[in-house]
Amino acid sequence: MARIPPNKAFSITYEDIINSYLTKLSKTQKDLPSYEDLSEKERVQLIAYITKKSKEDLGFFMEHIIQANVYWFHSLIFKLHIKYKNLCIVASRGLGKTYFATHILPIYHSFSKTKFYPDKLKPPKWHESMIIAYNEDMGKKFLSAPRDSIEENELLINLIGSGLNIDWNKFQLQMQNKSAIVTKSFSGAIRGFHEAGVVAIDDLLSDKSELSPKAVKRDLNNIVKPITRRFRARTVLVGTRFSEDDIYGDWEEKAKYDKKGLYGFIKLFVELDKEKQQVYICVEKPDGKIDKHLDTGITDIYDFDELEEAESDDPISFAREYGCEIVSDKQVPFPKNILMECRDYDLSYEIQKEKHRHYVGGLDSSNSIAKDADETVLALGYLDEDKNIVPTKFWADNTLTAPQRIEGLKKEMIKFGRPTVLAEKNSMGQTNIDFINHDNFHLIPFNTSRLSKIDITEFAEKFVKKKQIRLPYKTAEDREITLKLIHQLSGVREKITRTGLKSYNGTTKHDDYYIAFILMIKQLLDRAHIPTRVSSFTREDLKY
Repeated sequence: MARIPPNKAFSITYEDIINSYLTKLSKTQKDLPSYEDLSEKERVQLIAYITKKSKEDLGFFMEHIIQANVYWFHSLIFKLHIKYKNLCIVASRGLGKTYFATHILPIYHSFSKTKFYPDKLKPPKWHESMIIAYNEDMGKKFLSAPRDSIEENELLINLIGSGLNIDWNKFQLQMQNKSAIVTKSFSGAIRGFHEAGVVAIDDLLSDKSELSPKAVKRDLNNIVKPITRRFRARTVLVGTRFSEDDIYGDWEEKAKYDKKGLYGFIKLFVELDKEKQQVYICVEKPDGKIDKHLDTGITDIYDFDELEEAESDDPISFAREYGCEIVSDKQVPFPKNILMECRDYDLSYEIQKEKHRHYVGGLDSSNSIAKDADETVLALGYLDEDKNIVPTKFWADNTLTAPQRIEGLKKEMIKFGRPTVLAEKNSMGQTNIDFINHDNFHLIPFNTSRLSKIDITEFAEKFVKKKQIRLPYKTAEDREITLKLIHQLSGVREKITRTGLKSYNGTTKHDDYYIAFILMIKQLLDRAHIPTRVSSFTREDLKY
C-alpha cells in the first residue's frame, strides 16, 4: 500500500481522471453515463483501461492522468525522442520545453517503464530517469515538480508512488514499481553507477548558469554519454542557442548527417504576423522548410499584444528567446544596457542653434505616408569638448507629402545654421538632394551599401561601447525621443548570409533613426578629420 503524504489532499482523483475521459468521449458519443451512474466495478474497469491506454499513448496520459495541456508538437517531440538516442530540443520560451523534458517525460517513463535496451540484455534493477541541471538547487527544483504530481495524483501514487522503506527525498524518487527519478548537477558529481533509461538535460547554458560551453561539451561526452550507453538510454537536451559552436549547435550539425538514429534535432519558434495580429508556432524541418501552425484562436499559448511588446522592449532577447535565433553578444553592436548608461539627465534636445556649436546631420528619407511606414528622419548633433557625440535634434515625419517634407527639412536645417548633412542617397534620391542644395543647403549624398553600412555601424559601435555618446534625457519629450533611438539601435545585429557575407540589419519594425544617427556620426567625425573607416585603425585603436 502506498505511503500517502500526511495532510496532502489529491489534486487529481480517480473521479477527475474518469470524468476527463468521459468528457472527451462525449464530444463524439451521446448518452454516456456520468461518474455517479457508474458502479464500483465499472469505475475500476475504466481506470484499468485508461491506465493501459496511457501506457501506449503519451498524449492520452498527459490529457487524462496528468491533465496537462496537450499540443500538436508534444507528439512530434515524443516520436523523435523514441526514434533518436540523442534528441536536442530548441524551443521558444513559453512552449514548456523544460516542463515536458524534466516533468512529463520522467513521470511517463516511470509510469510506462519504456524499455530501450534489447531483450538479451539483463534488465536494470531500477528503471531510472535522470534529470541533469546546471547546479544542485535547480536540480532539487526540477525534482519537486514530478514529486508533487505523483503525490497529489490518486492513481499515480497508488500505482508507482512513494512506498515504505524506499528513498523518496530531494535528490531521488524511488518508486514501488522499481522505477526511479533522480537529479544530478553538472556542478556536482555525475559519475557513478546509474541504470538510466532516460536522461533529461535542461538549459545548461542559461544566463544563470556558470558553466562554459567548452565544459558542457566535455562533460557530456566524457561523463554523461557513458551513463547512457549501457542500457541504451535516451538523452533529451533542452536549451537556448547562443552561438554556432555551442552544444546545441554541435548536436544540430550531427543530426543533419545522422543515418543511424543517434541524433535528432527539433527547433520550435514563434513568428508574429503583425498585419493580421496573429501568432504562429513554427517548426523547422530537417530540409530547412518551415511548418507554421496558427496559435492565435487555436491553442492560445501566446498573446499577440504581449509578444509584440516584448519584441519592442528588447528585440535581441526576443529574437533569441522566441525566434530561437543565434544572437551572441558580439553580434550586437549597440547593447541596450550600455545605451541606457549613456543617458544624460541634465541634457535636453535643442530647438535652435547655439552660437558656439558646429552642427552636422544625417538624413534617412521615406517616400511613404502610410501610418506604419518608415519616417523621414533628420538627426543633428555635435562633438562636445570631451569628444563625446551629442545628438541635439531629431526631426521625423511620415504624414507630409514629399514636397512638404522637403520644406520641413529646410526649416529645421535653417534653425541650426544650414549644417552639412550626410543624406542616404538611395532613399532621398539625387534629384531631391540637388533640388535642396540649389537653395544654399549642404546635403552630401551617401550610398549605404553593405560594406559602407558595416563601416559606419562598427565605427558608431566603437563610440557607444566606449560610452562616448550623450543622449538627452531631461524632459518627458527627451525621454520619448531617446528611448525610440535606443529601441532601434539595440535591435541592430550582425548577420551572416548563406553565402558567408556579413551585414548589419535592424530587427525592429523601423530603422530610420538608426540610419540617420550613424550617418550623423560619420559626418561629425569627417568634419573633425577623424577617419571613419574601420580599416583605417589598428586592432588596438578599436578596443573598448
